[in-house]
Amino acid sequence: MPLEIEQALDRLTELLIELKEEECQRLAQGLLANGTDHLLIKKTFRPALLEIGRLYESGLYFASSLILVGRVIRKIMEMIHDPLNPELFPGRALLGSLAEREREEKLQPPLAMTLAAFGYEVQDLGLETALETFLPEAKRFQPNLIGLHLGAPPNPSRLRRLIELLKEQGSPEQKLVICLSGPRAQENLRKKTGADYSLTTIAETMDMFHQLLMSYPF
Repeated sequence: MPLEIEQALDRLTELLIELKEEECQRLAQGLLANGTDHLLIKKTFRPALLEIGRLYESGLYFASSLILVGRVIRKIMEMIHDPLNPELFPGRALLGSLAEREREEKLQPPLAMTLAAFGYEVQDLGLETALETFLPEAKRFQPNLIGLHLGAPPNPSRLRRLIELLKEQGSPEQKLVICLSGPRAQENLRKKTGADYSLTTIAETMDMFHQLLMSYPF
C-alpha cells in the first residue's frame, strides 16, 4: 500500500475518533476518488469505533457521540454502496428489553440510538417485553437484526428455542442477526442459546457494528 494512502487511512481513523464530520467525508471522498479499496476504508472504522466505545464507557463521550459517529459512517457507506441496491444497507432492527425496571437499562438506549444513527429503521418494544412477543413482531416487521436486552436471569432453554424460531424467519438473501445485550449477556449464554453476539459493553456493541458493516455485500 502506498505510504500516502496508509497515512490518509490512519488520519481517517483519527478524524472519526475526533468526530470531525465534514473532514471525514472529504477525506473518504478523496480516497474513493483515488481508487482506494472500500474494504480498506471500512477497516479504518474498527479502531475508531472501539475507541469511541471506550471513551463513552469512561464518561468522556456521551450518547450524542455515538449518534454522530454512526451518522458519519453511514454517510461514508452511502458513498461506497451500490445505489442500485439501497435495500441492502442497513436494514431494520427489532429491539426489546426483558428488564423489569428502567434502572436496569444499561445498554439498550445507546444501542437503539446508535442503530438509528447508522441508518437502521428501529422498532423498540420497550421494557418488560415477553419472550413470546418477539416472534409475531418479527414476522410482522421482518428485521435483519434483533436485540434482546436481558434484565433478570433468562431461562437458557426458552431463550434458545425462541432464537431458533426467530432464525427460521430469516431469508437466504439477508441473514438475521440476533444479539443479547446487558450485563447478563455473557459469552457462555450466547453459546448456549445460539445468539450471534453477546454485548455487555458499548465497545463490544461498536465491534458488532463494524463486523456487520464489513459483511455487507458491496
